[in-house]
Amino acid sequence: MKVNNFYISINSQIRDSIYSWQNWLNPSLNDIRSKYKRTYLGAVWNVIATIITLSIMAFVWSYVFKLDLKIYFPYIFNGFIVFFLFNNTIASACQILTGQYKDILLNIPISPLSLVLRNFTTNLILYLHFFVIILIMYLFFYDFHMKNLLYYFLLLIIFSVNVILISYICSIITTRFRDLVPLIQSILSALTLLTPIMW
Repeated sequence: MKVNNFYISINSQIRDSIYSWQNWLNPSLNDIRSKYKRTYLGAVWNVIATIITLSIMAFVWSYVFKLDLKIYFPYIFNGFIVFFLFNNTIASACQILTGQYKDILLNIPISPLSLVLRNFTTNLILYLHFFVIILIMYLFFYDFHMKNLLYYFLLLIIFSVNVILISYICSIITTRFRDLVPLIQSILSALTLLTPIMW
């Protein structure tokens, strides 16, 4: 494929993803529904398990680093939730075109970017389940200003664009070089262990 054709292909994929947004939004909502189909509490189980895990981690690490738990917990909670969004999206993007959505790509004329957006939107919806807790932390642990909330959404948009781009690159590269999938996933796992120290 020539370079010009490649850029035309990317431009057409972006245009197609914008105009045909139902092709990736509706399936991602369906993925969420099917994930929690036979549960009473649905995504609340995921929220409860994450809160318990991060509370224990925050307690241990605040004791190790001799930090105030009230100050440390919001940082580690917010940092981990954002990192889980990044980690889950990139890790699953490595197998979008060769595993998870392979049959869709082979049977339906859909752009790879639409599949990447579907994967990202599914993980973003899972992230937004924690937004109420993040908002409560902003109200009670910080000096709340509407400006901070505006910055939060602005940075979430910038972060989302970057995650979509990295997911797209990883999905294309790992389609050609399948050996990179375990390497990328092990790097993401190592970053998960370092996250409490980084935050």
